[in-house]
Amino acid sequence: IRQARQSIKQVIVLGAPVAWVLTSAAAYYVAGLSFPVAVTFGALLIVTGPTVIMPLLKNAHLKERPASILKWEGIINDPVGAVLAILCYEYFKLNTLENVELTGFFTSTILAIVMIAFFAIVLAYVISWLFEHDVIPEYLKPAFLLSSVLIYFVICNSIEHDFGLIGVTILGVALANMGMSAIEELKKFKETISIMLVSGVFIMITAKIDPAILFNIDWRGFAFIGLVMFAIRPLTIFASSIGTKMSWQEIVLTGWIAPRGIVCAAVAGVLGPYLVMIGYEDGAQLLPLAFAIVLFTVFAHGLSAKPLGKRLGLAYTGKDSLIIVGASAWALQFAETLKSRDVEVMISDKNLLNVLHQQ
Repeated sequence: IRQARQSIKQVIVLGAPVAWVLTSAAAYYVAGLSFPVAVTFGALLIVTGPTVIMPLLKNAHLKERPASILKWEGIINDPVGAVLAILCYEYFKLNTLENVELTGFFTSTILAIVMIAFFAIVLAYVISWLFEHDVIPEYLKPAFLLSSVLIYFVICNSIEHDFGLIGVTILGVALANMGMSAIEELKKFKETISIMLVSGVFIMITAKIDPAILFNIDWRGFAFIGLVMFAIRPLTIFASSIGTKMSWQEIVLTGWIAPRGIVCAAVAGVLGPYLVMIGYEDGAQLLPLAFAIVLFTVFAHGLSAKPLGKRLGLAYTGKDSLIIVGASAWALQFAETLKSRDVEVMISDKNLLNVLHQQ
């Protein structure tokens, strides 16, 4: 986060509301969705899936600032967008009922988020203490952490529907900043299991989708998708960049890359039928539109991120390089030979005088 603290803050605090308003307006006026469905869908499309962003960043070899902006936008906005969409649904569901106090709904929601965040941080401290004092054996740490995450996820969901995503995200951010000695091993375990689980969820979701529904999207739906990719996203990043140190190259790159992932498709698959049940028939369009956006953005942004990053000077070249430890005469000659063959070489020695002498 230190690489682009102000930019990340702007993209999350300012960019998310801007994207919500613009996407909701496009869904209402262009896609032709009803107002409640459009607002709910606009909230959901705030997300840029970290499950897609992370592999994309690894492949594109982007430099630290743009990579950090894209990474943390995906991580933080993923639960924010999903929960915001669920809250929109809950609001419109209550709005259809008579004699319902909506002020109490908002108050209880804020209190639930504060309580979940507080206990997530407390749990992170407890896990960190147990790990650092070797209360948990080394070989059981990954299993203990996974169990703790699942239990806390279920507890948060019992407090408020689908708030588990917020709880475990805050828990993860807190744990990563505890300075635990075992954090690197836990991250490796997390990456392995997340690949397995996310792959499984994608298979389950797509197995339920009839490919024919993608062909039922009319021209208004495709116009909406085009606006999301080519107009709303660049405008969102441009608005978020005001007052930051983002270069025009970083604005162009981050204004293009915004692939949606598993959360967008999964939540749309849940909320679509729910909206139909409370009387909004066009809620059935949420899943095909969401799936089409996931499909188009993953392909377009995944294939273009690396070449666009190189063209803008925001990606590392990826050339082979070598570091030679020990500044001997032979090492210097070897380095010169490699450099003559266009291989980048760095010579390292614990004694600065050796390096200076060879130069």
